[in-house]
Amino acid sequence: MLRPLPLLLALASALTAAAAAAQEPTPPAVPPPPPAYAPPLPPAAPPPGYVPPAGYAPPAGYPPPQGYGPSPGYGPPGYPPSGYGPPGYGYGYGYVPPPAPPPPPPPPLRWSLRFDPFELIERHLTFQAELAVYKFFALELVPAWIFGSQYGGIDEKGFSVSLRPVFYLSGEAFRGFWLKGELGYENFSATLTNPGDANDVSAPQRLGSAILGMLFGDTWVIPRDGGFAISGGVGVAVATAGTATLTTPGSALTGGPATATLYSGLDKVRLLGTVGLGVAF
Repeated sequence: MLRPLPLLLALASALTAAAAAAQEPTPPAVPPPPPAYAPPLPPAAPPPGYVPPAGYAPPAGYPPPQGYGPSPGYGPPGYPPSGYGPPGYGYGYGYVPPPAPPPPPPPPLRWSLRFDPFELIERHLTFQAELAVYKFFALELVPAWIFGSQYGGIDEKGFSVSLRPVFYLSGEAFRGFWLKGELGYENFSATLTNPGDANDVSAPQRLGSAILGMLFGDTWVIPRDGGFAISGGVGVAVATAGTATLTTPGSALTGGPATATLYSGLDKVRLLGTVGLGVAF
């Protein structure tokens, strides 16, 4: 037979515990922990040999393409090459300096003095004095001392003088090509020596003739503003004098006199040549 008192005590204890549990507040729910942080993965690298377009800069963390890098001497994209200042200062990146102005033209030359060594071949000691008159026009005076002859057995002693108007085709005196007129006169004493007897000599005979012709040539001056000058050219002229004959007295060794003619046939035609060396200022 059950005892009612212990049963009642057990039932009262269970009800008291259940009432106490119902009066206690329910604890708040604990949220689940957040997931572990993982940094974003960088973009995939471009294929080999890829060259980004001009002005393109990869985002932060983007690895440069394989085989790609700035050219030697150049900084990162967006910056001027090394050794250059910022744009707008000096020769900045992308800045083209203006072309230098042309050098000023050399000053005009006024006069020239020259000596012609090649005239010594014809037994002439020749000088040239030239004066600029107006831009492309000049006047040249050519005196010469005659101390011999290019013909065998004939000796000449005298002088010649020429006045030459000069027209410079370049438009400026003493620079470039020119045309010269030859207005000359020669006067000399001529004697003939018998080729078979050196003691058989003709009496001196005074001869003279005008010389008319034309020359073409060029003049250089180094430096261009004045200094050493060389002027050379060729031409042709004609002597206007009549034929002159030289005759020796005669010799027993040769059996008679010797004769020679001047200003006859082709002797009237003169091939002119000039190479003047000197200065011009």
